This record gives sequence, structure tokens and C-alpha cells, in this order.
Amino acid sequence: MHETARLGSDSPAIVPESLHAEANQEDTLARARKLMAEAVGIDSHIDTIERILVMGEDLGKRHDAVHVDLPRLREGEMHAPSFAFWVPVFFRGAEAVRRTLALSRSPGA
Repeated sequence: MHETARLGSDSPAIVPESLHAEANQEDTLARARKLMAEAVGIDSHIDTIERILVMGEDLGKRHDAVHVDLPRLREGEMHAPSFAFWVPVFFRGAEAVRRTLALSRSPGA
């Protein structure tokens, strides 16, 4: 679909809506970057440690199937990410504690 814009007193121009969408997206991105430069980004609960320790994923590489990796944290200027240990709710009592403690130990220990 197209929108008509006036260039002069009587000369209409056809401007694709996609150009308006691109300009709006660039404006939104510029505003977001300005906000991130002025603010401190904190995410207080990132469930990623299990993917690293249990599944052997490399957090230093971009992973399109997930939300958090180091490249995205840097691009988003995240200043204080806090990684959480997560254990599925079907583990209870001593087994839940054992699994949480196992997550907190380094793989080489």
C-alpha cells in the first residue's frame, strides 16, 4: 500500500509505507540506544546456567533459539545480568537441593 505525500504545492509523490516503517524502526532504535546510554540495565533472573553446565552450550556464541547469550547482552548494553540456578519443580526436598548445589559447582571441580 502507498501513501501520498506533498512535495510542493501541487506535486504528489508516492512513498512506500515500508520507508515509513524503516524510519520509525530507526527512530525507535535510536531512542532505545539513548535510554540505554543513560540508564543501568539490570536483569535479575536469567535462567541460562543450566544450558551451560548441563547442555554444554557456549554462552559466548549467539544462539538464535534462546533469548540470552553474551553477544546479545553486550549489544543490549546489559550492565548487571544475574544468572539464576533453576531446578525443575518436580524435584523436591533433598534432590532439589542436591541439583541446585551441583549447578553451583564448576564443571572442572
